[in-house]
Formats: sequence, structure tokens, C-alpha cells
Amino acid sequence: MMLLQFSLLFLLLQYCFGKSEPFLVSLNSDETMESFYAYDIKFPPTERVRDLITNTYSFGDFNAFSGNFPPEIVKRLESCELVAEISRDVKFKGTVLKTQANAPRHLARVSRRAPFDFGQQYSYFYNSTAQGQDVNVYVIDSGVATKHPQFGGRAKFGKDFTGEGSGDSTGHGSHVAGVIGSKKYGIAKKCNIISIKVLNSANAGELSVVLAALEYAAKHRKRTGKPGVANLSIGEEFSGVINRAIRMANNTGLVVVAAAGNDGTDACTKSPASSRHAITVGAISDVDDRVASFSNWGKCVDLFAIGTNVVSVNSNDFNSPQTLEGTSFSAPVVSGLVANLLSEGVPPEKVKQVLLARSTKGRIPSDSLAGKSGTRNRIAHNGVSGKEAESQQGTQGSLRDPFSLFGLFYKT
Repeated sequence: MMLLQFSLLFLLLQYCFGKSEPFLVSLNSDETMESFYAYDIKFPPTERVRDLITNTYSFGDFNAFSGNFPPEIVKRLESCELVAEISRDVKFKGTVLKTQANAPRHLARVSRRAPFDFGQQYSYFYNSTAQGQDVNVYVIDSGVATKHPQFGGRAKFGKDFTGEGSGDSTGHGSHVAGVIGSKKYGIAKKCNIISIKVLNSANAGELSVVLAALEYAAKHRKRTGKPGVANLSIGEEFSGVINRAIRMANNTGLVVVAAAGNDGTDACTKSPASSRHAITVGAISDVDDRVASFSNWGKCVDLFAIGTNVVSVNSNDFNSPQTLEGTSFSAPVVSGLVANLLSEGVPPEKVKQVLLARSTKGRIPSDSLAGKSGTRNRIAHNGVSGKEAESQQGTQGSLRDPFSLFGLFYKT
């Protein structure tokens, strides 16, 4: 009987208000779902929002809901004093993968100030005492091949929001995770990888699922008590709700790193790339440090990292790596650097400041930035200094940073 009544109510709403569409709605920081329900119940049954809500989200001071709402309901929500942001719950796709010849250079670039010649092999120098240990990195992506030997048992399944199970649907997430924390290709070689699956086998998802993933990551980080960083190598059109969720997640102590996007346009028109509370990463070429032709740009991009010829793990063949390109693979370079900073003891609220202070300035060719208004000329760097970091011989090496983070930036 109740099911019949609900169905009749839904049909009546459709008839009265027109076609419903999916939306995300976030509330002001001092409001809760309970206060919204108290507001909503004052309206006639046919005009109430509660019966149309499909999911709710809550972490820190962030409270939001999603559902399919007709135009008149959306109009009322837009004028509601309890509501902070409303965005369409659009579908998004992950990066289309492109395979190229193997050339692992993304590691070496973060420990060098000067560009290097293509075709030569360089050392990667890093602080071996701060490699992301006891830091959780949340890979919000297509899943992670957690059994891959390159992760050494540090990769774990967290949550699946696609209904397809814990595996990697496309290989995208495993490649991202490998750049962050695999033994051979990773920046933070001792971090914990937590897989949160939001991209399905069609390489697609919804922004509402990203909200749920951020909620899971923020609550998991708080429950474990470990420092945490969330990597978002995904994106779509601008969403005020998503950007607000990132700000609130950041306020709980979760650092968020976002890919700038691969449309060759202003990153401020995209989310999560446009969030001021995310660390947004664009892509440069591994050949000459020029901004990659596909990379988004603009004042919302905080810094760049190599995004072409990025070598990492292959979820389909554990014995052979794969080489891909995109800002999806620049962002995890920075997520790895963030994990290392957190393991050094940098407070989450200071991570972005230190990361930008350590970055290499002025090395991106100026003509590569022409027509890209507001784009900052900064390349990610791990802060390791000394002549050894400019060496042109050998392969992956280890060097303790002669200046501790707190000695260099927080001298007491």
C-alpha cells in the first residue's frame, strides 16, 4: 500500500512540475539534513523534496543530498536560505588512455631543477626517510589492482560505488596508483593505497558518486587517525557542490589533489580542477617542459608535472609496465609528493604552501604559456638539493635531503 502511495505521489509530482533531472544540493555549513527536513515538511506533500532524495552525504561541516527533481522544486531550492550550492549531477568520463613507447622520466624530473635531454637516463634522488609511510592515499578512480607485486601489499580495497566489484575496470586507477606509490614507478614508495572505485568499465561515472567517495575518504581518514591525501584524476564541468565538498574535506584534514583536465582549455571551467582548496596539476612534456597540448591551464592550475610518457604498472599484465599520457598521470606525481610531505610531519594545512615553495619556477618555456592567461610557471619538485640531483648518470637512487623540511621552512 505504501509503495502504491509513493508511486502515485511520484507520478503526481511529474505531472505537476514537469520532467525531473538529477541534481546535487549542498547545505550551508551550519545546517544539517534534519534542519532541512524541518523546513521541507512545512510544504504540501506534493511539493516536498524529501521523498525525491536518493542519497545524502555528510562529513565535517559538509551536508548534501542528491536526487531527481522537477524544475519547480529546483527553483524553490535555489531560493532556500538553507542551501549553499546546486549543481547538475552530470556524468563524466575518465581519461582516454593512449599507449606510447616506455620512457620512465617522471621520477627523475621531480628531483631536478633543469630540463634534461630526451633519450638520456637520469637519477631520481629522494629523501629515503620520508616516503609516505603511515599516510593513506585515496585513489578515487577505476579501481586498483591491489595484488600487483609493485604495491608490496600496501594497496587495499576501500569502497566500490559502481556495482562492478573491487577490480580495476580500465587500468586507469592502477596506473595512477603506481605513479603515487609503487616500488619502481612511485613517488611515495611506502604509502598506503586505498582504492575507491567511481569509474565503471565504460570509463564513466556521476558526480554524485564522487561526493560519496569524498565522504568515504574523509571519514576513513578520521577513523584511522592517519594523514591522508585524495587523488582525483577525473573531472567534468564546473560544479559548485563538488568544489564545496572539497573545501569541507580539506577542513577535516584530507588533502585533495586534482588533475587539471585534458581539454586544452581554462581549468577554472572544470571541477574538481577549479577548486581553490584542491592542489590542481597540469601536464608538461617529458621532452622539453612545454605545457602539453592537451593540458588545461589558467590561474586554477597550481603547478605542473610530467604528463607524457608516464610509465607505471599495468593491471592486465603484472610483468610489463605501460606508458600513458594525460593530466590524470601528472596529478599522482603531486599526490606522491604530498604523501611524502605528510610523512615528514608537515601539517595538512601547510602542505600546499610547502609544495609550491619547493617547486621549480620559470622553467616552462614562455612561448608555451602564450595565450594561457594566468597560468603559473611552476613545476613540481621534491625539494632534494645538492649537485647529485643534477647528475646525468645512473638510474633510480636515494639521497637524504640535507635540509630537513622544518629546518628549511620552519626553522626554530
